[in-house]
Parts: sequence; structure tokens; C-alpha cells
Amino acid sequence: MTACRADRHLELEGFGATAQARLAAAHVLVVGAGGLGLPVLAYLAASGVGALTIVDDDVVDESNLQRQVLYRPADVGHPKAVVAAQALRALNPDVAITAQVERFTSDNAAVLLAAGVDVIVDACDNFRTRYAMSDAATAAGLPVVWGTVRGWDGYVSVWWSAAPAPLPSVTYPDVFGPQTTGIHSPAQPAGVLAPACGVVGATMAVEATKLLTGTGQPALGKLLTYDAKTSTWQTVPLTRNPRSPHPKDELNL
Repeated sequence: MTACRADRHLELEGFGATAQARLAAAHVLVVGAGGLGLPVLAYLAASGVGALTIVDDDVVDESNLQRQVLYRPADVGHPKAVVAAQALRALNPDVAITAQVERFTSDNAAVLLAAGVDVIVDACDNFRTRYAMSDAATAAGLPVVWGTVRGWDGYVSVWWSAAPAPLPSVTYPDVFGPQTTGIHSPAQPAGVLAPACGVVGATMAVEATKLLTGTGQPALGKLLTYDAKTSTWQTVPLTRNPRSPHPKDELNL
């Protein structure tokens, strides 16, 4: 028998051909092609997701090479989205990959989501983009896989305003509050342990895969926290910020 790329998924209990077919028909929008976005993109492409759209307006910097493992020294100065797309096409030529060299904003959200996106992955590094994604996802009823790494610590969750009952429908602003005027990212970059980005990014890819295939239990209504110093994970239940309006009348938290 000839081996195929999907063999280990086809043999996986609770996954199989049905889930693989769903994955192959799916379209994921990944915002941010950095330390978290790259492992998400690599695992989804290698797993056989049907289409990936990469949104990032940044270029590769030498300081990125410590943790953004798809990039090479020769890529410095080139657009991240373009370089990442080239690497992913080499990884799996069967995936339809689109590179958008721009920042996700409220102005271009409708255009970026017009191609039939199933899941949004928030792998960005600034709050303004994060809130723009949250607003767009809520308007479109789409789930968002979110992750971040700070120093030795990583965090992952899934936000979905339209999660089918009885799944909890919690969004980023529900937990962290509404966006405030003039919100911005820290002026100085923070330190980060390179392999921690791989751990958190791979976990985000797992969450996206579960959402796309209807397998497992997505991290809805809970925050997964990773401590690289002790190699431990904890799960924190999430509740909605009562000051934040929610599109649903009932919550099942």
C-alpha cells in the first residue's frame, strides 16, 4: 500500500477520513507570521488544510530568527507574509496559500473575510489589531484562536461569540474589557523564550484543527496557561466582563 500524507490522521481514533475531509475543505486566516503564527501555519499546512491566508505587514528582522523558525538569514528585509507563503508551498504544494502584506484593520476586515474563512487565528503582537479581529469575528460569527507569549509564559484560548450551545460564547473583549482610546503595544520589545513560541503556536494549531474538524473539546470558556520554567500547564475558567455588552442574551459559562 502506498503511504500518503494523511495516513496518521486517518488512523487516529476520533479523527479519521471524515475529519481529514473537513480539514481539506477548510480556510484559515492567520493574522501574524511571527513566533506564534509560523508554527500554526506550518502544522496546518503539513496537516492538509485546504487554504491559508497570511496577513502581516512586517518584514523579517534579524532579531526574528531566534524564534521565527521558517525564516533564514537571507530573508531579512523581505515581507514576512511572502516569505512564509513560499516556505509553506514547499512544505505542502496542495495547500492554497495567499499572502497579504498588510495589517488587519476594521477597514479591510470584510475583504479579508470575503473568501469564506472558517477560523481566524490571532497571532498578532498588538492590541489594536486584536480588537479589530474580535469585532470582525463577532460580526461574522467566526471563532478566533488566540495565543500570546510573554517571557517564559504562554497563553491560549478560543473566542467565539456564536458558539453553538452548550459551548460558552466568550470573546476577547468579554474577558479583557472594551478597547480604550489610544491603546497601543509596548514601545520596547519584551524578552521571550524561543521554544515557548513553538509550544504555544503548536497548541493554537491544535485548537484550530479541533474547530475545523469538529473533534475534541476546543478551549472555549477557559484560558490555557503555560509556564516554561516549570513545564506546566494550568486551565483557568473564564467569565465575561459584566461591563462588556454581548451579542447573546444567555451565556453558558
